[in-house]
Amino acid sequence: MYYLPFYYSFYTRIKEAQTKVSFLITFYLPVLVLSLESSDYSITNFYLTNILFLILFLTYEIGYIFNDIHSTRFETNPTLRLTKKQTDQFDHTYPIHIAFRVVLISVLIFIVNSSFEEFNFIFIFMMSLLGLSYSMHNYFRGNENILTIFLLMFFKYLSIPLSLVGELSDCYFLLGFIFLLPLNRTLAFTSHKKISYYFIDKSRLHQFRVKYFFVTSVLIGVSSYFIDGSFTLFSLSFLFFMFYLFGHIMSGSGSLFRS
Repeated sequence: MYYLPFYYSFYTRIKEAQTKVSFLITFYLPVLVLSLESSDYSITNFYLTNILFLILFLTYEIGYIFNDIHSTRFETNPTLRLTKKQTDQFDHTYPIHIAFRVVLISVLIFIVNSSFEEFNFIFIFMMSLLGLSYSMHNYFRGNENILTIFLLMFFKYLSIPLSLVGELSDCYFLLGFIFLLPLNRTLAFTSHKKISYYFIDKSRLHQFRVKYFFVTSVLIGVSSYFIDGSFTLFSLSFLFFMFYLFGHIMSGSGSLFRS
């Protein structure tokens, strides 16, 4: 079953209903909206964006596999997503699983290059940088991961939109998205025990995310009167705010503004 594309990701990281919803709201939807907003809302770009998303997800899945099977060996208290039996079985075959995904990525790139005039090789360059960033993230196990997680988030969310961007002005709009999920995820990452730069208590991540996107929604909402394209960023920021607020309420984490 692990040979099936995306099965490993859903089995180890997107298993529960809430993680599936989170995947749609905080990964797929932002990439889709940013990609269409930076190019145009055409059916062609919709299909192209979805195929590129499959390539992006496969690239990310390779990082997942390598991290879980190889990199966790060098961690003191690793997050184990497979049983020991599964890990032992996977240990002998994971290079084949990775190679299979590389071949599938190559096939999909050939298809989009042959079928879509809008496709350009900037995307391949971005995927190479994403893979390099994930390799660095798997190699380092300390404060260096603050930088590598930011690079991962940057290429995870902006590789497709930047490769489809129609005008230079759209790049500034896309770079504004950095202050939403990429920066938020980077700051939240400092709650890990392996990071010595203490910024956020892991027990208060729910509160942090709700407050963070409340502030960004207010700031972007005000700036939308003066800056073109801000409405899309505001809509995404407000969506994240409502999503994390709902999650905070459902988790029963306590008062949002407790000290």
